[in-house]
Amino acid sequence: MHKEYGCLFKLDPTKVYFSPRELTERQRIASMVKENEVVMVMFAGIAPYAIQIAKKQPKVKEVIAIELNPIAVKYARENVVLNKVQDKVKVIEGDVREKCKEFYGKCDRVVMPLPKGAEDFLDIAVNCLKRKGYIHFYNWGVEPHIFENAEKIVEEKLGMLGVKYEIIGKKKVLPYAPRKWKVCLDIYVKKPRELNEHAD
Repeated sequence: MHKEYGCLFKLDPTKVYFSPRELTERQRIASMVKENEVVMVMFAGIAPYAIQIAKKQPKVKEVIAIELNPIAVKYARENVVLNKVQDKVKVIEGDVREKCKEFYGKCDRVVMPLPKGAEDFLDIAVNCLKRKGYIHFYNWGVEPHIFENAEKIVEEKLGMLGVKYEIIGKKKVLPYAPRKWKVCLDIYVKKPRELNEHAD
C-alpha cells in the first residue's frame, strides 16, 4: 500500500508500473484541473493521476482512465473505491486507440503520462478534446536541451493535424539516467472547426 497526498494506492510492484517519485507531478497536474472539466488519462496504470485529480478537484465532472494491462486495471478499480472517487473516475480496460473513440470531442484535458511512445497517440489526444483544451505530453529529454525533442515531436505531430497550439508550461519531472530526464509539456490546443466535427 502506497500513500501520497491523502490518497492510498494498492499495487503489486512486480506486476504493474508505478513511480512514487512522480507524486509532485501528479499534484501539479491535479491542481490545474478546473470545475466541471472532463479529463482523459491515457495509459492510466493503477490510476494515480486520475485519483489525485478527483481528490484535488472534487467538482471535476468526470475523469476517464484507460489502461491496457488487466492487472493494473484491477488495482485501478480497487483504488478508485478505496479513495471514494467512484462517482468521478471511470476506469476502462483496453487499447487507448480504440477505447478513446467514444470520447472524441468530449474532453477538456488529456494527460499522457507515458514517456516512451506517447507521441504515437497525440492525434488521439487531439481528437478527444473539445474545440479547445489542454494536453499534458510526456517524453524523454537529454541535457542540456531537455525539452528540445518533445517540442520537435509536438511541432511535427500537431502541425500535421493542422491545429493551433501553444506550449504554456514545461516541467522537468524526474531524472531517468545520467543527463536524461522525463519531461512534460503543457499544451493549449485550439482545433479547427472541421476537425472537431470530424471527431464528433
